[in-house]
Amino acid sequence: MFEKVYFVVDRDFDDLQGEEPSESLFCTDRYAIENYLVEQGVVDNILCDNFHCHGDREQRRLIVAGFVSSLQDFNNLCKDVNERLFYARRLGIRLVSGVPEMSPHIRVQLSACTAATGKTCKEILPLVREPLPEEIAGLAEEFAAFQPQLRYRGKFLMEFFKKWLRLLAEDSSANSGQLFRQPVRPNVDSNVLSIGTFALHSPIPEGMREFVQRLV
Repeated sequence: MFEKVYFVVDRDFDDLQGEEPSESLFCTDRYAIENYLVEQGVVDNILCDNFHCHGDREQRRLIVAGFVSSLQDFNNLCKDVNERLFYARRLGIRLVSGVPEMSPHIRVQLSACTAATGKTCKEILPLVREPLPEEIAGLAEEFAAFQPQLRYRGKFLMEFFKKWLRLLAEDSSANSGQLFRQPVRPNVDSNVLSIGTFALHSPIPEGMREFVQRLV
């Protein structure tokens, strides 16, 4: 009945929920597909294709450095919420009202991010009950080993990336931009700020090529 039916699933925080990968089941090595898209290489290619920086390596280096700095701040500010979500997923604790967006709580800038509200992670992500200390004792070390860009919630990262690119477009056309040394006319519209465009320049999930080759 299920012959030649194949599945590709995100890793999320609960992996395969006890299932094992197989010839018909592939699990990404990062949290979600968005985690492959928010990458330095993607930024560099967008700068070449859409911001006309292909001939200015130093300009691209400065902008990518700003991206890396801002992304690091963003991940630091999201850490507690990601950790709380991780515990909830692993322990089967329901969320009160779903996973919130982080954009209202973090002020994204081209080279930095700062907190926009004084809300705690418990206020941002309320749970039907709090995890018990003995429940999270074995999980804290596992979460601490995660690389934020790879294992934190991908939709948070995509919120950041789209906001950052919009700010970059504004900066690029300003007479005295923060990262651009001189104004340019970027080709940035809703089509550019799409997962499809980012995917053109993103890395392939580890093991995906081999998984597909077995199917053909």
